[in-house]
Amino acid sequence: MEMRSKISTSAMNMELVIRTFMTSIGLNRNLGNQADLPNQEKFMNDAIRLVAGANLVVARFGSWPEFHDAEVTRLLLLAQDRVLELDLRAFKQESQTDSKGFYKRSLMSLITIQFREIANLQLADFNEQNAIFALALNSQNNRINVKISPSYGLRAAFDCAKAEVISVQPL
Repeated sequence: MEMRSKISTSAMNMELVIRTFMTSIGLNRNLGNQADLPNQEKFMNDAIRLVAGANLVVARFGSWPEFHDAEVTRLLLLAQDRVLELDLRAFKQESQTDSKGFYKRSLMSLITIQFREIANLQLADFNEQNAIFALALNSQNNRINVKISPSYGLRAAFDCAKAEVISVQPL
């Protein structure tokens, strides 16, 4: 996971450089299967507005993260109430590197997010490790669109009526 994190971070940095260049020349294209990286301030405001209990995550991390390199450790589907619940092992990635050149991580946490009245569910590639590139949220027609873009493993997209952070537990 450490090597994958270093590679993913380098790839993410390269993608940001490419996206910045493409935007500067008037091109906006989705690169590969990874989520479009939204403006961080808009992204955080959308998440806080759309997700009940988002303040729990913001209190832990200082802002709403993109969940880059977070790992989905549990995915629960409940048919009767059309609920999807995720456990994410997340962390804050620091700008400093350790002696091996890997970015330091802090604030390791287990975050449980519940999505209610889900529809249009698409799931693929759930396996023994489900590192995500990003968790993207936006609203459309009084619904919340959710996209989980993979770094390795789980890929998901769905919409829901409500989203709520159930818990944020330090690890």
